[in-house]
Amino acid sequence: MEMGYSSFLGSIIPPPSTSGSNITMAHLVQNLVETEVDQHQNKTAGDDPVQPQSRKYRKNQLQNILKTLQNTLAICQTNEDLAGQVDTLKRIGLVHCRLGEYAWGIKCLEQSLQMANDVGSPKSLGVILHHLGMAYSQTNQDDKAFKVYLKALRIFQKTQAHSEIAKILNHLGEIHNSWHQPVLALRCFRQAMKIFQNSGNSIEGEGRALANIGEAYTQLGRYRQALAVLEQALTIHEKKTSSRYSSRKLTTLERIGTVYFRLGEELRALDFYHQALEIGQELSKSLHGNTRSLDYIGAVHYHLGNYPHALAYHLQALRLWQEISHPGQGESLFHEKLEFSQLRTVYNCLGISEQGVQCSKQVQKMIINCGYRVSEEEISQYLSHGGRLNHNLD
Repeated sequence: MEMGYSSFLGSIIPPPSTSGSNITMAHLVQNLVETEVDQHQNKTAGDDPVQPQSRKYRKNQLQNILKTLQNTLAICQTNEDLAGQVDTLKRIGLVHCRLGEYAWGIKCLEQSLQMANDVGSPKSLGVILHHLGMAYSQTNQDDKAFKVYLKALRIFQKTQAHSEIAKILNHLGEIHNSWHQPVLALRCFRQAMKIFQNSGNSIEGEGRALANIGEAYTQLGRYRQALAVLEQALTIHEKKTSSRYSSRKLTTLERIGTVYFRLGEELRALDFYHQALEIGQELSKSLHGNTRSLDYIGAVHYHLGNYPHALAYHLQALRLWQEISHPGQGESLFHEKLEFSQLRTVYNCLGISEQGVQCSKQVQKMIINCGYRVSEEEISQYLSHGGRLNHNLD
């Protein structure tokens, strides 16, 4: 992508002038960047109905904002306005993240942080650290995210920014959950929950904290408690959003499904996973959520011995994963380990990791021998012939 600048603090090649539109674009930056921070707090974030033209429009908006911010950065550099550079670099980083360009986003946020240490207020430092932590989390750099979240937490505690403290505690707890440290996670979530409740106007934060508490209870094997708080979280998500489709609701439905699976109620689990899949199919930015829901459904069927059905769902998830990660690059990429990491993770979450290893190998072998565009009937035939098809597939 043409960046419009050759370095963050070096010489800049400004994009075409947007004179006359700076006020409008400034409002767009404020509305589309700052108010969308919450969507970076969840890896499956995004509640937009699937409309290709609206996604394209949104991307064009963000790219126009990026050009305006590049012009703004050039002006700040010319005027030696360090505070302006800090703020503009932060905003550029956020726009790159919104565009899915996390490498650039992280570079901009890191540069903004470096400068903010010299010229920024404690509050601005905390905000940049918060954004940077979310970007690290989005790119699976949890170690780095954890460190910057702790720095942000110390700053917000000094400035008594209670709402920000609660958000950071939620993030820290989520990382503890991902590290399978549910006791530490619960401490963070309960502290966050107390702050959200005391504020009286953070119902969305309460819903998120409840969903996270449910996940921690699930890891601890306290399934009935997990169900109780997850159902509370689901009620909040349904009341909070104006649409019946939301990424928070999708994730919570998946978590409820997982609890039912752990309780041995596989059919109820399937029902919740299908509800999650329906939501994911209506969200333009939850394609990864779609692949996860498909893998959960496949895993339950595999556990029940419905192998053709299971493999069909896993193949569908893999095809969708490829469309997201490697558009137009062919099926050979299915042989990469990364493509199967989510499949195995899903089986691990369900407590059937050995079946996940077995299924992963089976799917890989089938793709190598048959390709990946096979019907459930052909999968059944493949399995019934001991891993062979008696005709060549197109």
